[in-house]
Amino acid sequence: MALSMTSYLIAKTATEVFLYLVLLLVLCYHLVRGRLLRCRPTFFDFCMAAFLLVALMSTVINHGSLVQGLLNVRTMLRYMAIYYIIVLSGWVPTEKQLGKIFNILIAIALLQAFLAGLQHFAGDEFRDRYFGPLITDDDISGLHIFMEANETKIGVGYGTFGKPAAFAFFLLFVSVTILAAAHDRYRRKKYFLWGAYFIVLLGIVFSYKRGALLLAIVAPFLVAWFMGRKRYVLRYIGVGLVFIPLIVGILSDFKQSNYASAKKVELSPIETISQLLTQEYWENTNTSSRGWVIQEVGSEALSSLKLIGYGADPENAQKLLAQRGGMFEKLVGWNAFEDVYIVAATVYYGPIGVVLLVLSIGYIFRMALKQSSAELPQCRKAAAILATIIILMLGGVFLERILELRAFAFPFWVFAGMVVAAENKCDAR
Repeated sequence: MALSMTSYLIAKTATEVFLYLVLLLVLCYHLVRGRLLRCRPTFFDFCMAAFLLVALMSTVINHGSLVQGLLNVRTMLRYMAIYYIIVLSGWVPTEKQLGKIFNILIAIALLQAFLAGLQHFAGDEFRDRYFGPLITDDDISGLHIFMEANETKIGVGYGTFGKPAAFAFFLLFVSVTILAAAHDRYRRKKYFLWGAYFIVLLGIVFSYKRGALLLAIVAPFLVAWFMGRKRYVLRYIGVGLVFIPLIVGILSDFKQSNYASAKKVELSPIETISQLLTQEYWENTNTSSRGWVIQEVGSEALSSLKLIGYGADPENAQKLLAQRGGMFEKLVGWNAFEDVYIVAATVYYGPIGVVLLVLSIGYIFRMALKQSSAELPQCRKAAAILATIIILMLGGVFLERILELRAFAFPFWVFAGMVVAAENKCDAR
């Protein structure tokens, strides 16, 4: 399908532009009412401002492109506007409103899981023809830009998201939402919710994203803990001790004798998961994949004395690191390097930039912990979801560009805004 460059850019940035306009209106409203000056900056605001300053300084010092640097930062923080809209407006959802948000997310996730299964069984040709990312064609300049998915594994399903990672981590977020609803003492239809949770897990299986699947399996422990259902945590531990050895035994039966890339050889989702039990898989990841990025690139980024990194311009930063010689030359043009998000961020923004990011997320996590014991049940549930997601993000940043995934970032900043707004109201009383 052909799409003009102008149309594509408008469609791709429309949501962001709309959020910026709404944020501007909120700021103008507070300014007219004389409330803006009474809004005191929080620790989160100071950390984010300092981070942006570090990113700017690092890019200039390393002679990177400010435009590319701003685009890189914007990719990570594009939906932070919704956070400030909610916080400045002081919106705290009622229990009915939060329930509607839950129902919308669950309905979308179930539909997407069904589509992913359909794509898997119908084949890649069917998936690419009806659900593949669009191809854009600028007839005026003659410039052809192909917005195709990265080389994906054979048989992978990704619903309407266009990317397996975006699909899988959206389902991960929704799985946490489902679990929070299922652990609500007064929530009915809990069997339906647990059924929805397992359907979402199955959807993640069809995405071939093993990391997201493992995080979703861990989620029940965390949700139960943050919602104060400690006895359920003990039950889950008992269930895990029984079923984990059984599952490992089943996976062992599907284990391939030799390691094979699912991008080159057709493997079932179960066979792909079973690769985690093979020595060849871990040898491959430690020499040419995520393991190598974490061990070699990560250690080099920390030990190179680049406290503010190589700059936010991705291409320039990777070239500077590659100039150090050796195997680092493979970083140039290798986008998969950014999948280990914590290492990519350390390369771009340095240890200081990463610490500022961690401190800012840590502030939101503290607000979530405070609200997890709030009087309002909707605040407790939103806080439990946010706290769980932040803990899961600690694993996610080693697996994927988690904060750059629109389908994950948008609900994350929405829930962060709700929780901080609720805490601000409590402080104002």
